[in-house]
Amino acid sequence: EHCVQVASHRHGCCVFQRCVDFASARQKHQVVMEVVHQTVELVQDAFGNYVVQYVLEQVPSYCPNIVGIIAMSIIELSRQKFSSNVVEKCLQLASPEGQALMITQLSQKDQILGLLQDPYANYVIQRALQVASSPQLEMLLDAIRPHLPALRNTSYGRKIQSRVTKRCPSGIDNMLSAEEAVARHTRKGVPAPHMPGQLGAMTAEMAAMQLGGVSPEAQEDPGFGAAPEPQVAAGEDFGGGRKGANGGAKG
Repeated sequence: EHCVQVASHRHGCCVFQRCVDFASARQKHQVVMEVVHQTVELVQDAFGNYVVQYVLEQVPSYCPNIVGIIAMSIIELSRQKFSSNVVEKCLQLASPEGQALMITQLSQKDQILGLLQDPYANYVIQRALQVASSPQLEMLLDAIRPHLPALRNTSYGRKIQSRVTKRCPSGIDNMLSAEEAVARHTRKGVPAPHMPGQLGAMTAEMAAMQLGGVSPEAQEDPGFGAAPEPQVAAGEDFGGGRKGANGGAKG
């Protein structure tokens, strides 16, 4: 009931994190589900965003649910100071399916220029370029490609260009197009991936998720919710000291 009020307070956000640490399995599920339900509001708050990041790191069984919610509003959340940190964290910690979901939405050609030029969203695009796999990498590169010449004149743009060069050592013009990458993907017998802007398909995927990713029986397990070893080192600094602890606010 008071989740947002406590989690959005300078000191309350720390109290909320300790509640997650010391709760029983059932209590932890109840507390974390409040975070899941209020994700969009919390990630836009100066302190609430830390609570969501904490849940992503420490209670990873709920990561798919938070990633799905973030993906639905990823364009808007990428452009905001605090929520863009959470978007980056989701890109780092999401499953391959979750990363594909998010990067597909970031690859919308009618949105990409605004993201590339935004002081916060450009860091999200850098992170997406770092973690993307085929065919989502090709979707993102296809969206970025027409704007590369104009990006040379901005500090944000030069960082994007550097990230593109790292992912395309032989040159972006020698990369497969998104359509070619999708065709290669489907020839392997894998279902065709969603294309940028297919929010309806994303909604269906989210609806199929089991909240918390576990059954009520599993919640009774004393080890339920324990964090595994981190798969990606958090807090990589793309912006020369931009991040603080826990992926803190951009300066």
